[in-house]
This record gives sequence, structure tokens and C-alpha cells, in this order.
Amino acid sequence: MLGRVSIRILLPLLMGLPVAVAALVLVGLWSGNARQSARTLNASEMAQIHARINERLGTLLRMPGRATALQREAILSGRLNPDDPRSWHDPLFDLTRAMDMLSGVTWGNAQGHAAWVYRYPGKPHPELAISDERTVRDGSLAIEEFSLDDSGNVIEQIGGYAYDPRTRPWYTGAVEAGKPTFLEPYAWVNGDGRATTLGLPFVEPVFDREGSNLIGVLAAEFSLQDLSDFLRTLRVGQAGFVLILDAHGHLIAHSLPAGDVPAALFIDGVPTAPMAAEMDDPRVRELSGVVDSALSASAGGATAVPVEGEPMLVRVSAFGSLPGLDWRIITAVPEVELLAPVAAARASSHRATLVAVLATILLGLGAGLLATMPVRRLVREIRRVGQGELDERVRPEPSSELRQIAEAVNAMAEDLRDRVRVRESLLVAMEVQKNLLPQEAPTVAGLDIAGHSTYCDETGGDYYDYLDVQPLGGQQAGQSRVALAIGDVMGHGVAAAMLMATARGILRSRCDEPASLGELLTHLNELLVGDTGGKRFMTMLLVMLDGDTGAMAWASAGHDPPMVYLAKDDRFAEFDGGGMPLGLFAGQAYETDTEGPFAPGDVVVLSTDGLWEARTTEGEFYGKQRLEALIREHAGGTAETIAAAIRADHLAACGESSQDDDITFVVAKIKGP
Repeated sequence: MLGRVSIRILLPLLMGLPVAVAALVLVGLWSGNARQSARTLNASEMAQIHARINERLGTLLRMPGRATALQREAILSGRLNPDDPRSWHDPLFDLTRAMDMLSGVTWGNAQGHAAWVYRYPGKPHPELAISDERTVRDGSLAIEEFSLDDSGNVIEQIGGYAYDPRTRPWYTGAVEAGKPTFLEPYAWVNGDGRATTLGLPFVEPVFDREGSNLIGVLAAEFSLQDLSDFLRTLRVGQAGFVLILDAHGHLIAHSLPAGDVPAALFIDGVPTAPMAAEMDDPRVRELSGVVDSALSASAGGATAVPVEGEPMLVRVSAFGSLPGLDWRIITAVPEVELLAPVAAARASSHRATLVAVLATILLGLGAGLLATMPVRRLVREIRRVGQGELDERVRPEPSSELRQIAEAVNAMAEDLRDRVRVRESLLVAMEVQKNLLPQEAPTVAGLDIAGHSTYCDETGGDYYDYLDVQPLGGQQAGQSRVALAIGDVMGHGVAAAMLMATARGILRSRCDEPASLGELLTHLNELLVGDTGGKRFMTMLLVMLDGDTGAMAWASAGHDPPMVYLAKDDRFAEFDGGGMPLGLFAGQAYETDTEGPFAPGDVVVLSTDGLWEARTTEGEFYGKQRLEALIREHAGGTAETIAAAIRADHLAACGESSQDDDITFVVAKIKGP
């Protein structure tokens, strides 16, 4: 029966009928499952609110670590005198003003002297405290406190009392931890030495550059009241709120009105973080009892919890991404608040759905009648292009829209042909360039060598090589001597690869003639300037190592000096020197520097800047300090062990998809004769 019906009528009917049925089914499902759908949407909204709060809180709680890191660097660089607390007045005031979310910053040294600037809750002015030889009372350490104006000038002395920072929880906790960390909240001492406020300290012990002697302790802190005030700035719906509990069930902070829930309980005059389960406010008390179950349920979304007989959507997450913190972040919003907009929209959606069904059927009929035949023909031709017939051209149709599709498909096929050709060319270039790099490390008496290079594109501008350079005087290089070369062309891609290949050829051709490393660079620069006209350049580092004597000669053209780890001294040697990058200016003369001799176990690393300038997954630079720490940790292994550790740590820190520059390095370890 259907076979007698024209396809021009049958196809539009078949298009419109499923749409109508689907729309009617959706209306029925919407009506029957509106509440569940609303909860699903609300759970998603809750997840966004919760994630935003966690993100804002994480940003805030990273601030103390940045503050102590700035002060530590100032101490180690000599900008701050750890033995002169009075000189800390202006730096501490400027820091607390710049990081105005912090309540205060403290320094206490190993001699029992201290300095701090704090903004105490409820007080109109920040306060400065100083403890040194001038504040000693009756032979005991003491501290004097001063009120400061908005410019950091002293208004008046407001108190003084016996005080030894080395006995305070923030100091002893830092010494015990031995590293930067958050500690449990503790009572601040203020004015006449009485505890008035609970503070959350981030502490960092500061050691000398050798890491063996404790200089003192830095602390950057929030008052729990300020932390609660911060939470009140985060919008959680119209009537929602946030609670922060530690792992023991203490209430750390909350966004409820300050008059409803206190920030601390005073026991015998000492402020203490209250147990959430013992609070008078039923919201805090009831939610504290469901933290563990809500935490498990929040892995799949928000969970409904009755609070004072009113259903609330609750989401809980563990917050432990910072050292010393093991918190539970609880976000709660009344369910009725999130359901109200959905209920209001449900009635109007019924009407809109019916109108949409009728409109869809009519549009389907019209579009089907007009587009059936041209579309079928167009689909057949496009399918041939999709099957690889890139020379096939799709015929244009009378309809302007279909004609645009045909033209777009034809243009796409042309682009695909070009891309295929370019891709094939790049694959050939990649294979050629790969063969230009050393396939294996050389065997050199007294030395252990390993190299690695990874390009961010199919081709790149990084270069490394092992050279047999004839020394001045024409004597033989010997089996215990090797020249290491590493270079970095501006940019990457095909142009950089061509310049790299040119430099490699020039360098290798010159190695057969006696020359110093500086003369090799001078010769290479003259030829590259002639080829590039000074419009492209590259940096290069040449290092000559002698495995018998441990001597090192090096020459640099705008490249970072070699990194040399002295195993016996457990430190990195520092070198100065080098000239302009290659290819910019003619007439440059490069000099050769000599260092050493180095002892067995010392490690020499040559690298391009793509290694330490790569961004980690957290957005920070990988950095030379991290690289030096990795070399120091694995210096006892072979050169290949050190190289493998660098590759593995770099991949773990930066990820596979973050590389935007070529990464090349060479590791050489002195073994001795």
C-alpha cells in the first residue's frame, strides 16, 4: 500500500510523525518526572555553586603561602634582617596592606625576638608588635604593641607583656612540621597578654641556605572571624549558607549571620573552636551529623537533607589540597528555593511544547517536499568525496543553501588535497630531522653521557650533538674527550628546522680543523649571518669534557651556561660568560672559558630553555630550581637514569598536551679515569 504513495508525500509524513510522537512523549515525561528533573538541574547548580566556593576558598588559602614565601626570599637575599625585628615594621605593614584578606603576618627568630602586624577583629587600627633586646623586662623576653594609622605610622603604645615566640603554638608547630603547613586554630594573645581571638596560622620554618640551621619561623594568619566574613561574601542562593568543619568536627568558619552562630566559644576565658554537633543552632548541629553520608552522596551530586523539617539540598566535599588542612566544606540551599523557578516554568512549557509540535510538523512537511530530491543527489556526491575521491566535484544545486553546501564541500576537498600533500611533506621532513640528531650516546673513557630531544611540532629548532673536535695545535682529540653541542633556533617548525640543519652541517664540517670552541662559534656565526641576513638567529652552547682530567672548556652564543652539580660539595657551580646569539651580527668573536677539573660523580647538564620555561598543569613555570633538585636527587645514578628522571618528572608536572616549545637536554657524568 505504501509503495503506491509518492516519496514526495511519504517522506515528509515519515519525518513529521516521529517528531510529533517524540514531542508528545517528552510532554508526558516532563509532567510525570518534573520534580526529579528539577532535582537533577538543582544538583548541577549546586555543583557549580560548590565548585565556585571551593575555588574562591582555595585562592584565599593559598595567599598565606605566597606571603611567607615572599618574606623568606627577602630574608635569604638580605633584604630583611632576621635579627632586627624593628626593621620589619614597614615590610610587614606593606605586606598586610597588599594582601588585605590576611589578618596578619608574624616573624619570630631563634633568639626569641619577634615582630608582627595584625588587624584584630573589632579594632579600628592595625597593630605592630616588637620584641628584641630593648623590650626585655626583668631579664625575661617581652613584647611591646603599638597602634598604627592607615599609613603605618605609630600612633601610640597600647600594651606590653612577657612573650617568648618560641613557646607559642605557631612557632613550635612549624619547627615540629619542618615545612610550610597550616596548623590547628589557636588563641591569639593581644594587649595585656590575654587570649582574645582564634587564628588559623600558615607557618613556614626558615633555614639558612645550607638548610641546616633554623633562622626562625614565619606565620601568615586569618582570624576565624575574618574567614567567616569572607564566606559571607560568597553568594549561595537567596537563603543558602556554607559551613567549614575540620576532621574532628570543630566548626572552623561559616556564612551564617554572626549573631546566630559565634565564631568561637570561650572556656575559662580562652577562645576555642566549638564542636559543630554541640552548637545551639539546629542548622549547624543537624548538618554536622550527616557530613560523612553527604560526602559519599555528593560524589554523584547533591543530597536532600531535612533541616528543621525543611528539605535542603546539601553538597559536601573534602578540602585537603593544602598542607595541614583536612576540612569538610558543606554547602546547603533550601530545596524550595531551587524548585520555585522550575515549577513556574513548567506550566508555560506545556503550551510551548504543543505549539512546537505543530510547528515542527508543518516545517517538516514543507522542508521535505522542497528538499527531498536535491538533497538525495547531494548526499550521494558528498559520500563519494568522503570515501576519498578528492578530485570529485559536487555539482551546484538551484537552491542557494544547497549551492553553498556544494561549494563548501568542493573547497573542503581542495583543502584536504593540500593538507594531505603538506602532511606527507612534514612527515618526510620529520624523519630527515630525526636522523640528524644522534641515534645513541658516544662511548667516551671517563664519561657517561645521555641526550634527549622532544619537538612540539613535527619539526623543530632544537639541536644537540656529540662532536669530535680537533684541539688547537693539531693533536688528536683522544678517546677520553668529547665536545657536547646544544642549540635553540628562534621559533619552531620547518623554518627553524632548516636553520638547525644548516648550523649542524657547518659545525660538523669545521670540526676536522684544529680550533677552539670559541673559534667554532665565530666561524659558524659568520656563515649564518650571510645566509639569514641577520633576520633569524639561534643560541648555541659548546662544552668540551675530558674524562681523564675532569677539565671542562665551554663557549656560549647567547645560550645559558652549563649546569654543573658538584657532588662532593652538594652544590651547583655558577658560571658567567657568553656572547651574542648566532646569525644576528657579523664580526662577533666568541671566547672559550675553562673550568674544573671536576671530580668523579659530578654531573654536567646542557639544556634549552623549553625545559624550565614549560608551564605545569597548575600554570607555574617548571623552573630551574625544580630541575636542580631533580639532578641532586638522582646524581648517584647513571646519565641515562638522570635523563629518564627529568623526562618523567617533566611529563608528570606539565602533562602531554602543554608543550609549546621544543625540549632538549644532554646529561654528562664524570666517571674519572
